[in-house]
Amino acid sequence: MARHTTFVGAAGRQAAASLAGALLVGGCTAAAPPEGARGEVETQTNSVVYDTDDRLEPYEITNPTLSARLLQSSVMLLRGGVLDNTNPAAPRLSAPSLAEVDNVCPEEPFANQPALGDCSGTLVAPALVLLAAHCIPGGCPPEAFVLAPAYEGPGQAAPMGPGDVRRCAEVVLLRTVDDLDVAIVALDSPFERGVAVPTRPLGEPLQVGEAVTLLGFPRGVPAKAAPGAVLGIEGNRFSTNVDAFEGNSGGGIFDGQGRLVGHLSKGNADFVRAGDCNVSQVLPGDGSQRAEQAVLWSSTLTVACQTRRDLFDCDGVSGSLPAPAGWSCDANRYDDGMVCDCTCGLRDPDCDDPAAVRLDCPSGYTCTAEGSCVIGDEDPVGAGGEDAPVSDGGCFASAASVAPLGGLLGLWGGWRRRRRRGETAAKA
Repeated sequence: MARHTTFVGAAGRQAAASLAGALLVGGCTAAAPPEGARGEVETQTNSVVYDTDDRLEPYEITNPTLSARLLQSSVMLLRGGVLDNTNPAAPRLSAPSLAEVDNVCPEEPFANQPALGDCSGTLVAPALVLLAAHCIPGGCPPEAFVLAPAYEGPGQAAPMGPGDVRRCAEVVLLRTVDDLDVAIVALDSPFERGVAVPTRPLGEPLQVGEAVTLLGFPRGVPAKAAPGAVLGIEGNRFSTNVDAFEGNSGGGIFDGQGRLVGHLSKGNADFVRAGDCNVSQVLPGDGSQRAEQAVLWSSTLTVACQTRRDLFDCDGVSGSLPAPAGWSCDANRYDDGMVCDCTCGLRDPDCDDPAAVRLDCPSGYTCTAEGSCVIGDEDPVGAGGEDAPVSDGGCFASAASVAPLGGLLGLWGGWRRRRRRGETAAKA
C-alpha cells in the first residue's frame, strides 16, 4: 500500500513525500548527549534553551539506537484540525508554521516548519502510549495520535500511511498527584511500524550527571532529539537541561543505550520578546536558574502496577509510592503484593487475587470495589456479632482472624513473590 504524507505550513512552504511499500524509518540516529550538554524542556506551561540550542533533526543524529527510538517509538498527539483523512489511504497533515503560530523570529530554528502537535508520547507497549497527564485532562482526546512525523532530509517529509494514525481507546492510567503527571493511553490498535521501547531496569537507578536525550515534538513541529544531562533527582522526578519546549510534554527521555528513563513534565518559559517577534529564552545549563522537570520511569511503573498489573511487567515492583487519595490505611499496605486490605476507603488491588489473605473481611465476606466488606453481593458488615470487625489503625481486622494473621503474612509474602517471578505479564 502506498504511503504518502504532506506537511504544509500556512506560509506556503510544503514538503511532500510518497513511497510504495514500507515506510522508511532508519538510517540516522540520535546521539548520546555529550558531557555538559544543554537542554530544554516542555512543561505544563513552557520551556527554554540551556546554553545553546542542541536540538537535532532525525537525519542529523549519529546514534542509530536513539534515531530508531525517535522514528519508530515517538508519538505525537495532534492539534485539532491538523489531520485530513479524506482519503484514508493517504492521510495528510496540514498546519500553520511555527512562525505564524508563535510569532518566532525568522532566524529561530524550525520557524518555517508546521506546528502539528500538542504533546509528545512514547510507545511503552505496542498499543500503549506514555505521556503527561496534563496533555489529556479530559480523558481520551478526540484528536488522533500519529507515529513520528519527521523529516528525512532538509525540507523532505518522511512518508506516512494509514498504519501510522491511531485513536485513543481507553485511558488506563491518569495520575497527577505526588508530582507524577503521568498518563498511559491504550490505542484502538497498534501502529503498523511502531516499536515499544526498552526501559531502564529498576535495579539501575538514574545518576546525577548522566547523559540523557529527550525525543519528541517541540512546539508541535516534526520529530527532534535534544541531548542533555541529569542535574538532580528528588522523589518521583529528576531535573535536566535538555532543550525542550511546549509540545515536548510527555516526550520520552532516554539513556545512552536507548532505554527509557522518564518523560518530560514541565519547565521554563520558551520565548522572550526581541523587537516585533519572539526568540528562544536562553538559560545557563548548570540549572542555576531552574531546570526542566521529568518523571522517573521507575515511579511511573510503580503507580501503573498499582492499578493495571495485567498490562505491565511488574516483577520486582512494590507499592512503594503513596497510596491514592481516599486510601485511609497505612500507605505501605496499598497493593503490597501480599494482603487484601479491605475497609480502607478504596479497593486494594491485592483483592483482585482470589487467593489473597483478607485482612479485614471475616470468613464468608468479600471486599467491594468501594473498599468495604459485604456478605454476598450487597450486605455490609454489621456492627455486632462475633464476626464484627475490630479497629486496626484505621482499617479493620476480623476478630476471628487477627490471631493467626502474623504467621500467614510471612508465608503469603514468600509465596506471592515466588509466584510473581514466574509470571509472564500480558502487554497491550
